[in-house]
Amino acid sequence: MNFKQIIGFVENGKPQARYNVPVEKKQQMMAHIIDLDAYKTIDTLLVKEKITEMESAEIYDYERDKPGEVVREQFEKIVHERHERIKINKQQDSNNKRLKNLRDFIGFLENEAKDASAKEEALAIRSRKCGARLEKMKFNFEVVVYLKQGQVEIP
Repeated sequence: MNFKQIIGFVENGKPQARYNVPVEKKQQMMAHIIDLDAYKTIDTLLVKEKITEMESAEIYDYERDKPGEVVREQFEKIVHERHERIKINKQQDSNNKRLKNLRDFIGFLENEAKDASAKEEALAIRSRKCGARLEKMKFNFEVVVYLKQGQVEIP
């Protein structure tokens, strides 16, 4: 039994095991979509998604796909491990996508925090300037004084 072949089989699978959806089946699936339907694009996308899901499935045959000299029970276990590997890879891809989205969101939030702190600092400076101006103006008042003819104003 060649372990490298088995490990390669579990990690990568066999390309001939991929299921190809026949054109007739694709046309049959698309036949129920009406051109004048307002939701035609949604239906088309769902059918195409279903087709890609069907084409991503791997169907293995013992005689065609066995890696090296293994018995049928071992081959069934290896195929089970291959299917588990596929599930793990899908979960890893979805987790990586989610992690990327979260990193992007964290970057967005950090930029928003920087902008908010810059605005807050600018508003704090304006507030201090206004407070200082109000303090200066507090005792700066004018008194109207009526002078009689001949009197001089002394500051």
